[in-house]
Amino acid sequence: MVAFSLVELSVVLVLLTLGLVLAAPDLSNAFANRQLEAVVGRFQSALNLARSESIKRNHVVTLCPSRMSVDRQPRCGGGYAQGWLVFANAGRGLVQDVEEGAVLGVFAGVPGAITVTNRNGNQSAQDIIHFAPDGSAGAPRTLLFCRYAARQINNLSLVINGVGRTSLVRNWGRCPAAEGV
Repeated sequence: MVAFSLVELSVVLVLLTLGLVLAAPDLSNAFANRQLEAVVGRFQSALNLARSESIKRNHVVTLCPSRMSVDRQPRCGGGYAQGWLVFANAGRGLVQDVEEGAVLGVFAGVPGAITVTNRNGNQSAQDIIHFAPDGSAGAPRTLLFCRYAARQINNLSLVINGVGRTSLVRNWGRCPAAEGV
């Protein structure tokens, strides 16, 4: 019968522990990246919903920052880090009057380790985005999503061009200091 000595088992256990300790930061960073990608994916889904509904309904659809997922009040305000709302702007005006429109989607805010700012990272993202009946979004804009991990800052930029299409760009922008915006 073949058996392992206590010394051999101890050496194997030490080597496994060392391997796990060295791999832990990479696993933490991978988790941070996946969390950031999930948040940006939710925002991109909201943009796609607003754009497609504006074309389908042939009138203005608006995406705005909102705390509706928390307080159930259909109103725009605050920053996108607190959540966002998509609604049909029935009056065809470029206003943020949610009472006139139908709520099409309500999205929860982002986790505390993620910020949503302009591309320079010096202002919280809070611009209201209106999609015209042809699906265009007016002026191009960039929203920067930053995730603060233990050793580094990861970021994804969501670029919205004038015709309303979105694209993702990794590490394109300047994240604010770690204490937030």
